[in-house]
Amino acid sequence: MPLWVLSNGLTFGNIEHFFNLMKPDEKASVCKMIVQSTNRVGSNLGYLSVDKVRVALEALVKFRNICAHDERLYCAVVGGRKQINYGRMVWHLEWFLTDAEFNEYIASLVHRLKDGIDGNEKVAAVLEPLGFTELSNQLARRWGVN
Repeated sequence: MPLWVLSNGLTFGNIEHFFNLMKPDEKASVCKMIVQSTNRVGSNLGYLSVDKVRVALEALVKFRNICAHDERLYCAVVGGRKQINYGRMVWHLEWFLTDAEFNEYIASLVHRLKDGIDGNEKVAAVLEPLGFTELSNQLARRWGVN
């Protein structure tokens, strides 16, 4: 069975395990393909190491599971010693998306964060100590989103 057919039936967690079981040169080829498919060749994100992909996949799978099981996303920290919170997960996600896809995600995220923080004292009281105000400000500065 061709891999492209098999991959349609894999879960996100299966993809993470599949990547981890690959030979080192195959992992490096996957990293190169990710960079090429996201049009990041020559950009500051142009080099994507196997270790970065491994850590990012682990974090993204865990955050996906948190969302899928209706757990609290805003205060989640995954990755053991890596201590990846939602804000750090956003930067890991950037490696797997094109600029246009990531910019759309960022614009939506900044808009939702600002609405939540500005529109409701209780939401702001929960999000601010967790660093969401700073994340929102960083994203707005970097992408010029208001």
